[in-house]
Amino acid sequence: MRISEFRHRYVASMRSATLALVSCAIAACAGHAPTRPAVVHHAASAPAVRKHGGWSTETSAAEAKRDLAKSDRDSLSASEAGYYLDVLQGRLLQVLGTDAKLSRTADRIGIDLSDRVRLDANSPWLDAAGCRLLQPLARALAEFRKTVISVKVGAYGSDRKAEMLAERRSDAVAECLARSGIMPRRIVVRTLLSDPAANASGGALKLDVELVLRNAGNEP
Repeated sequence: MRISEFRHRYVASMRSATLALVSCAIAACAGHAPTRPAVVHHAASAPAVRKHGGWSTETSAAEAKRDLAKSDRDSLSASEAGYYLDVLQGRLLQVLGTDAKLSRTADRIGIDLSDRVRLDANSPWLDAAGCRLLQPLARALAEFRKTVISVKVGAYGSDRKAEMLAERRSDAVAECLARSGIMPRRIVVRTLLSDPAANASGGALKLDVELVLRNAGNEP
């Protein structure tokens, strides 16, 4: 065999060996290559607002209270109710001011917001400015989780058009409260028709904040 032929074969064999080593190294690296963690995308969704279609206001609030009363964390004993309501009333006056229109019974506080949050007579929706006015109150109510909040929005009239207007306004207010921190299951919705205050201001807005008593879970 001539020297030139031997040299040619030697170079070719070395080149093959080098390629083989490189291939093995690449395969080994590929086997240990870090994998990128999968990113889970959660679709943003608006909080669902509890709405009891077809039920009376009393039944809706009672149903919500029965649900909450199953948990000690979300309900009160009868002996705690008076003090809890005193503290809640003080907090509401702190947020709304001493001129706030509040009414109180043994187990609830009514809040009349008709003069504070005006609803456009030509629109069924609560605008951004109106929602901002409700946010401090909503944050305060969120602290008092042992309550149910009934949203009552009025519309003047007794026909289906007035009813739909009141329903949409109520839903818009309820959604604002839910987005501001109140648990949706603590919110119930109702409408007020043929309300003179609604006609004067474009839409009367009132909230009833009712205590959740632990023995409410035993109601039929």
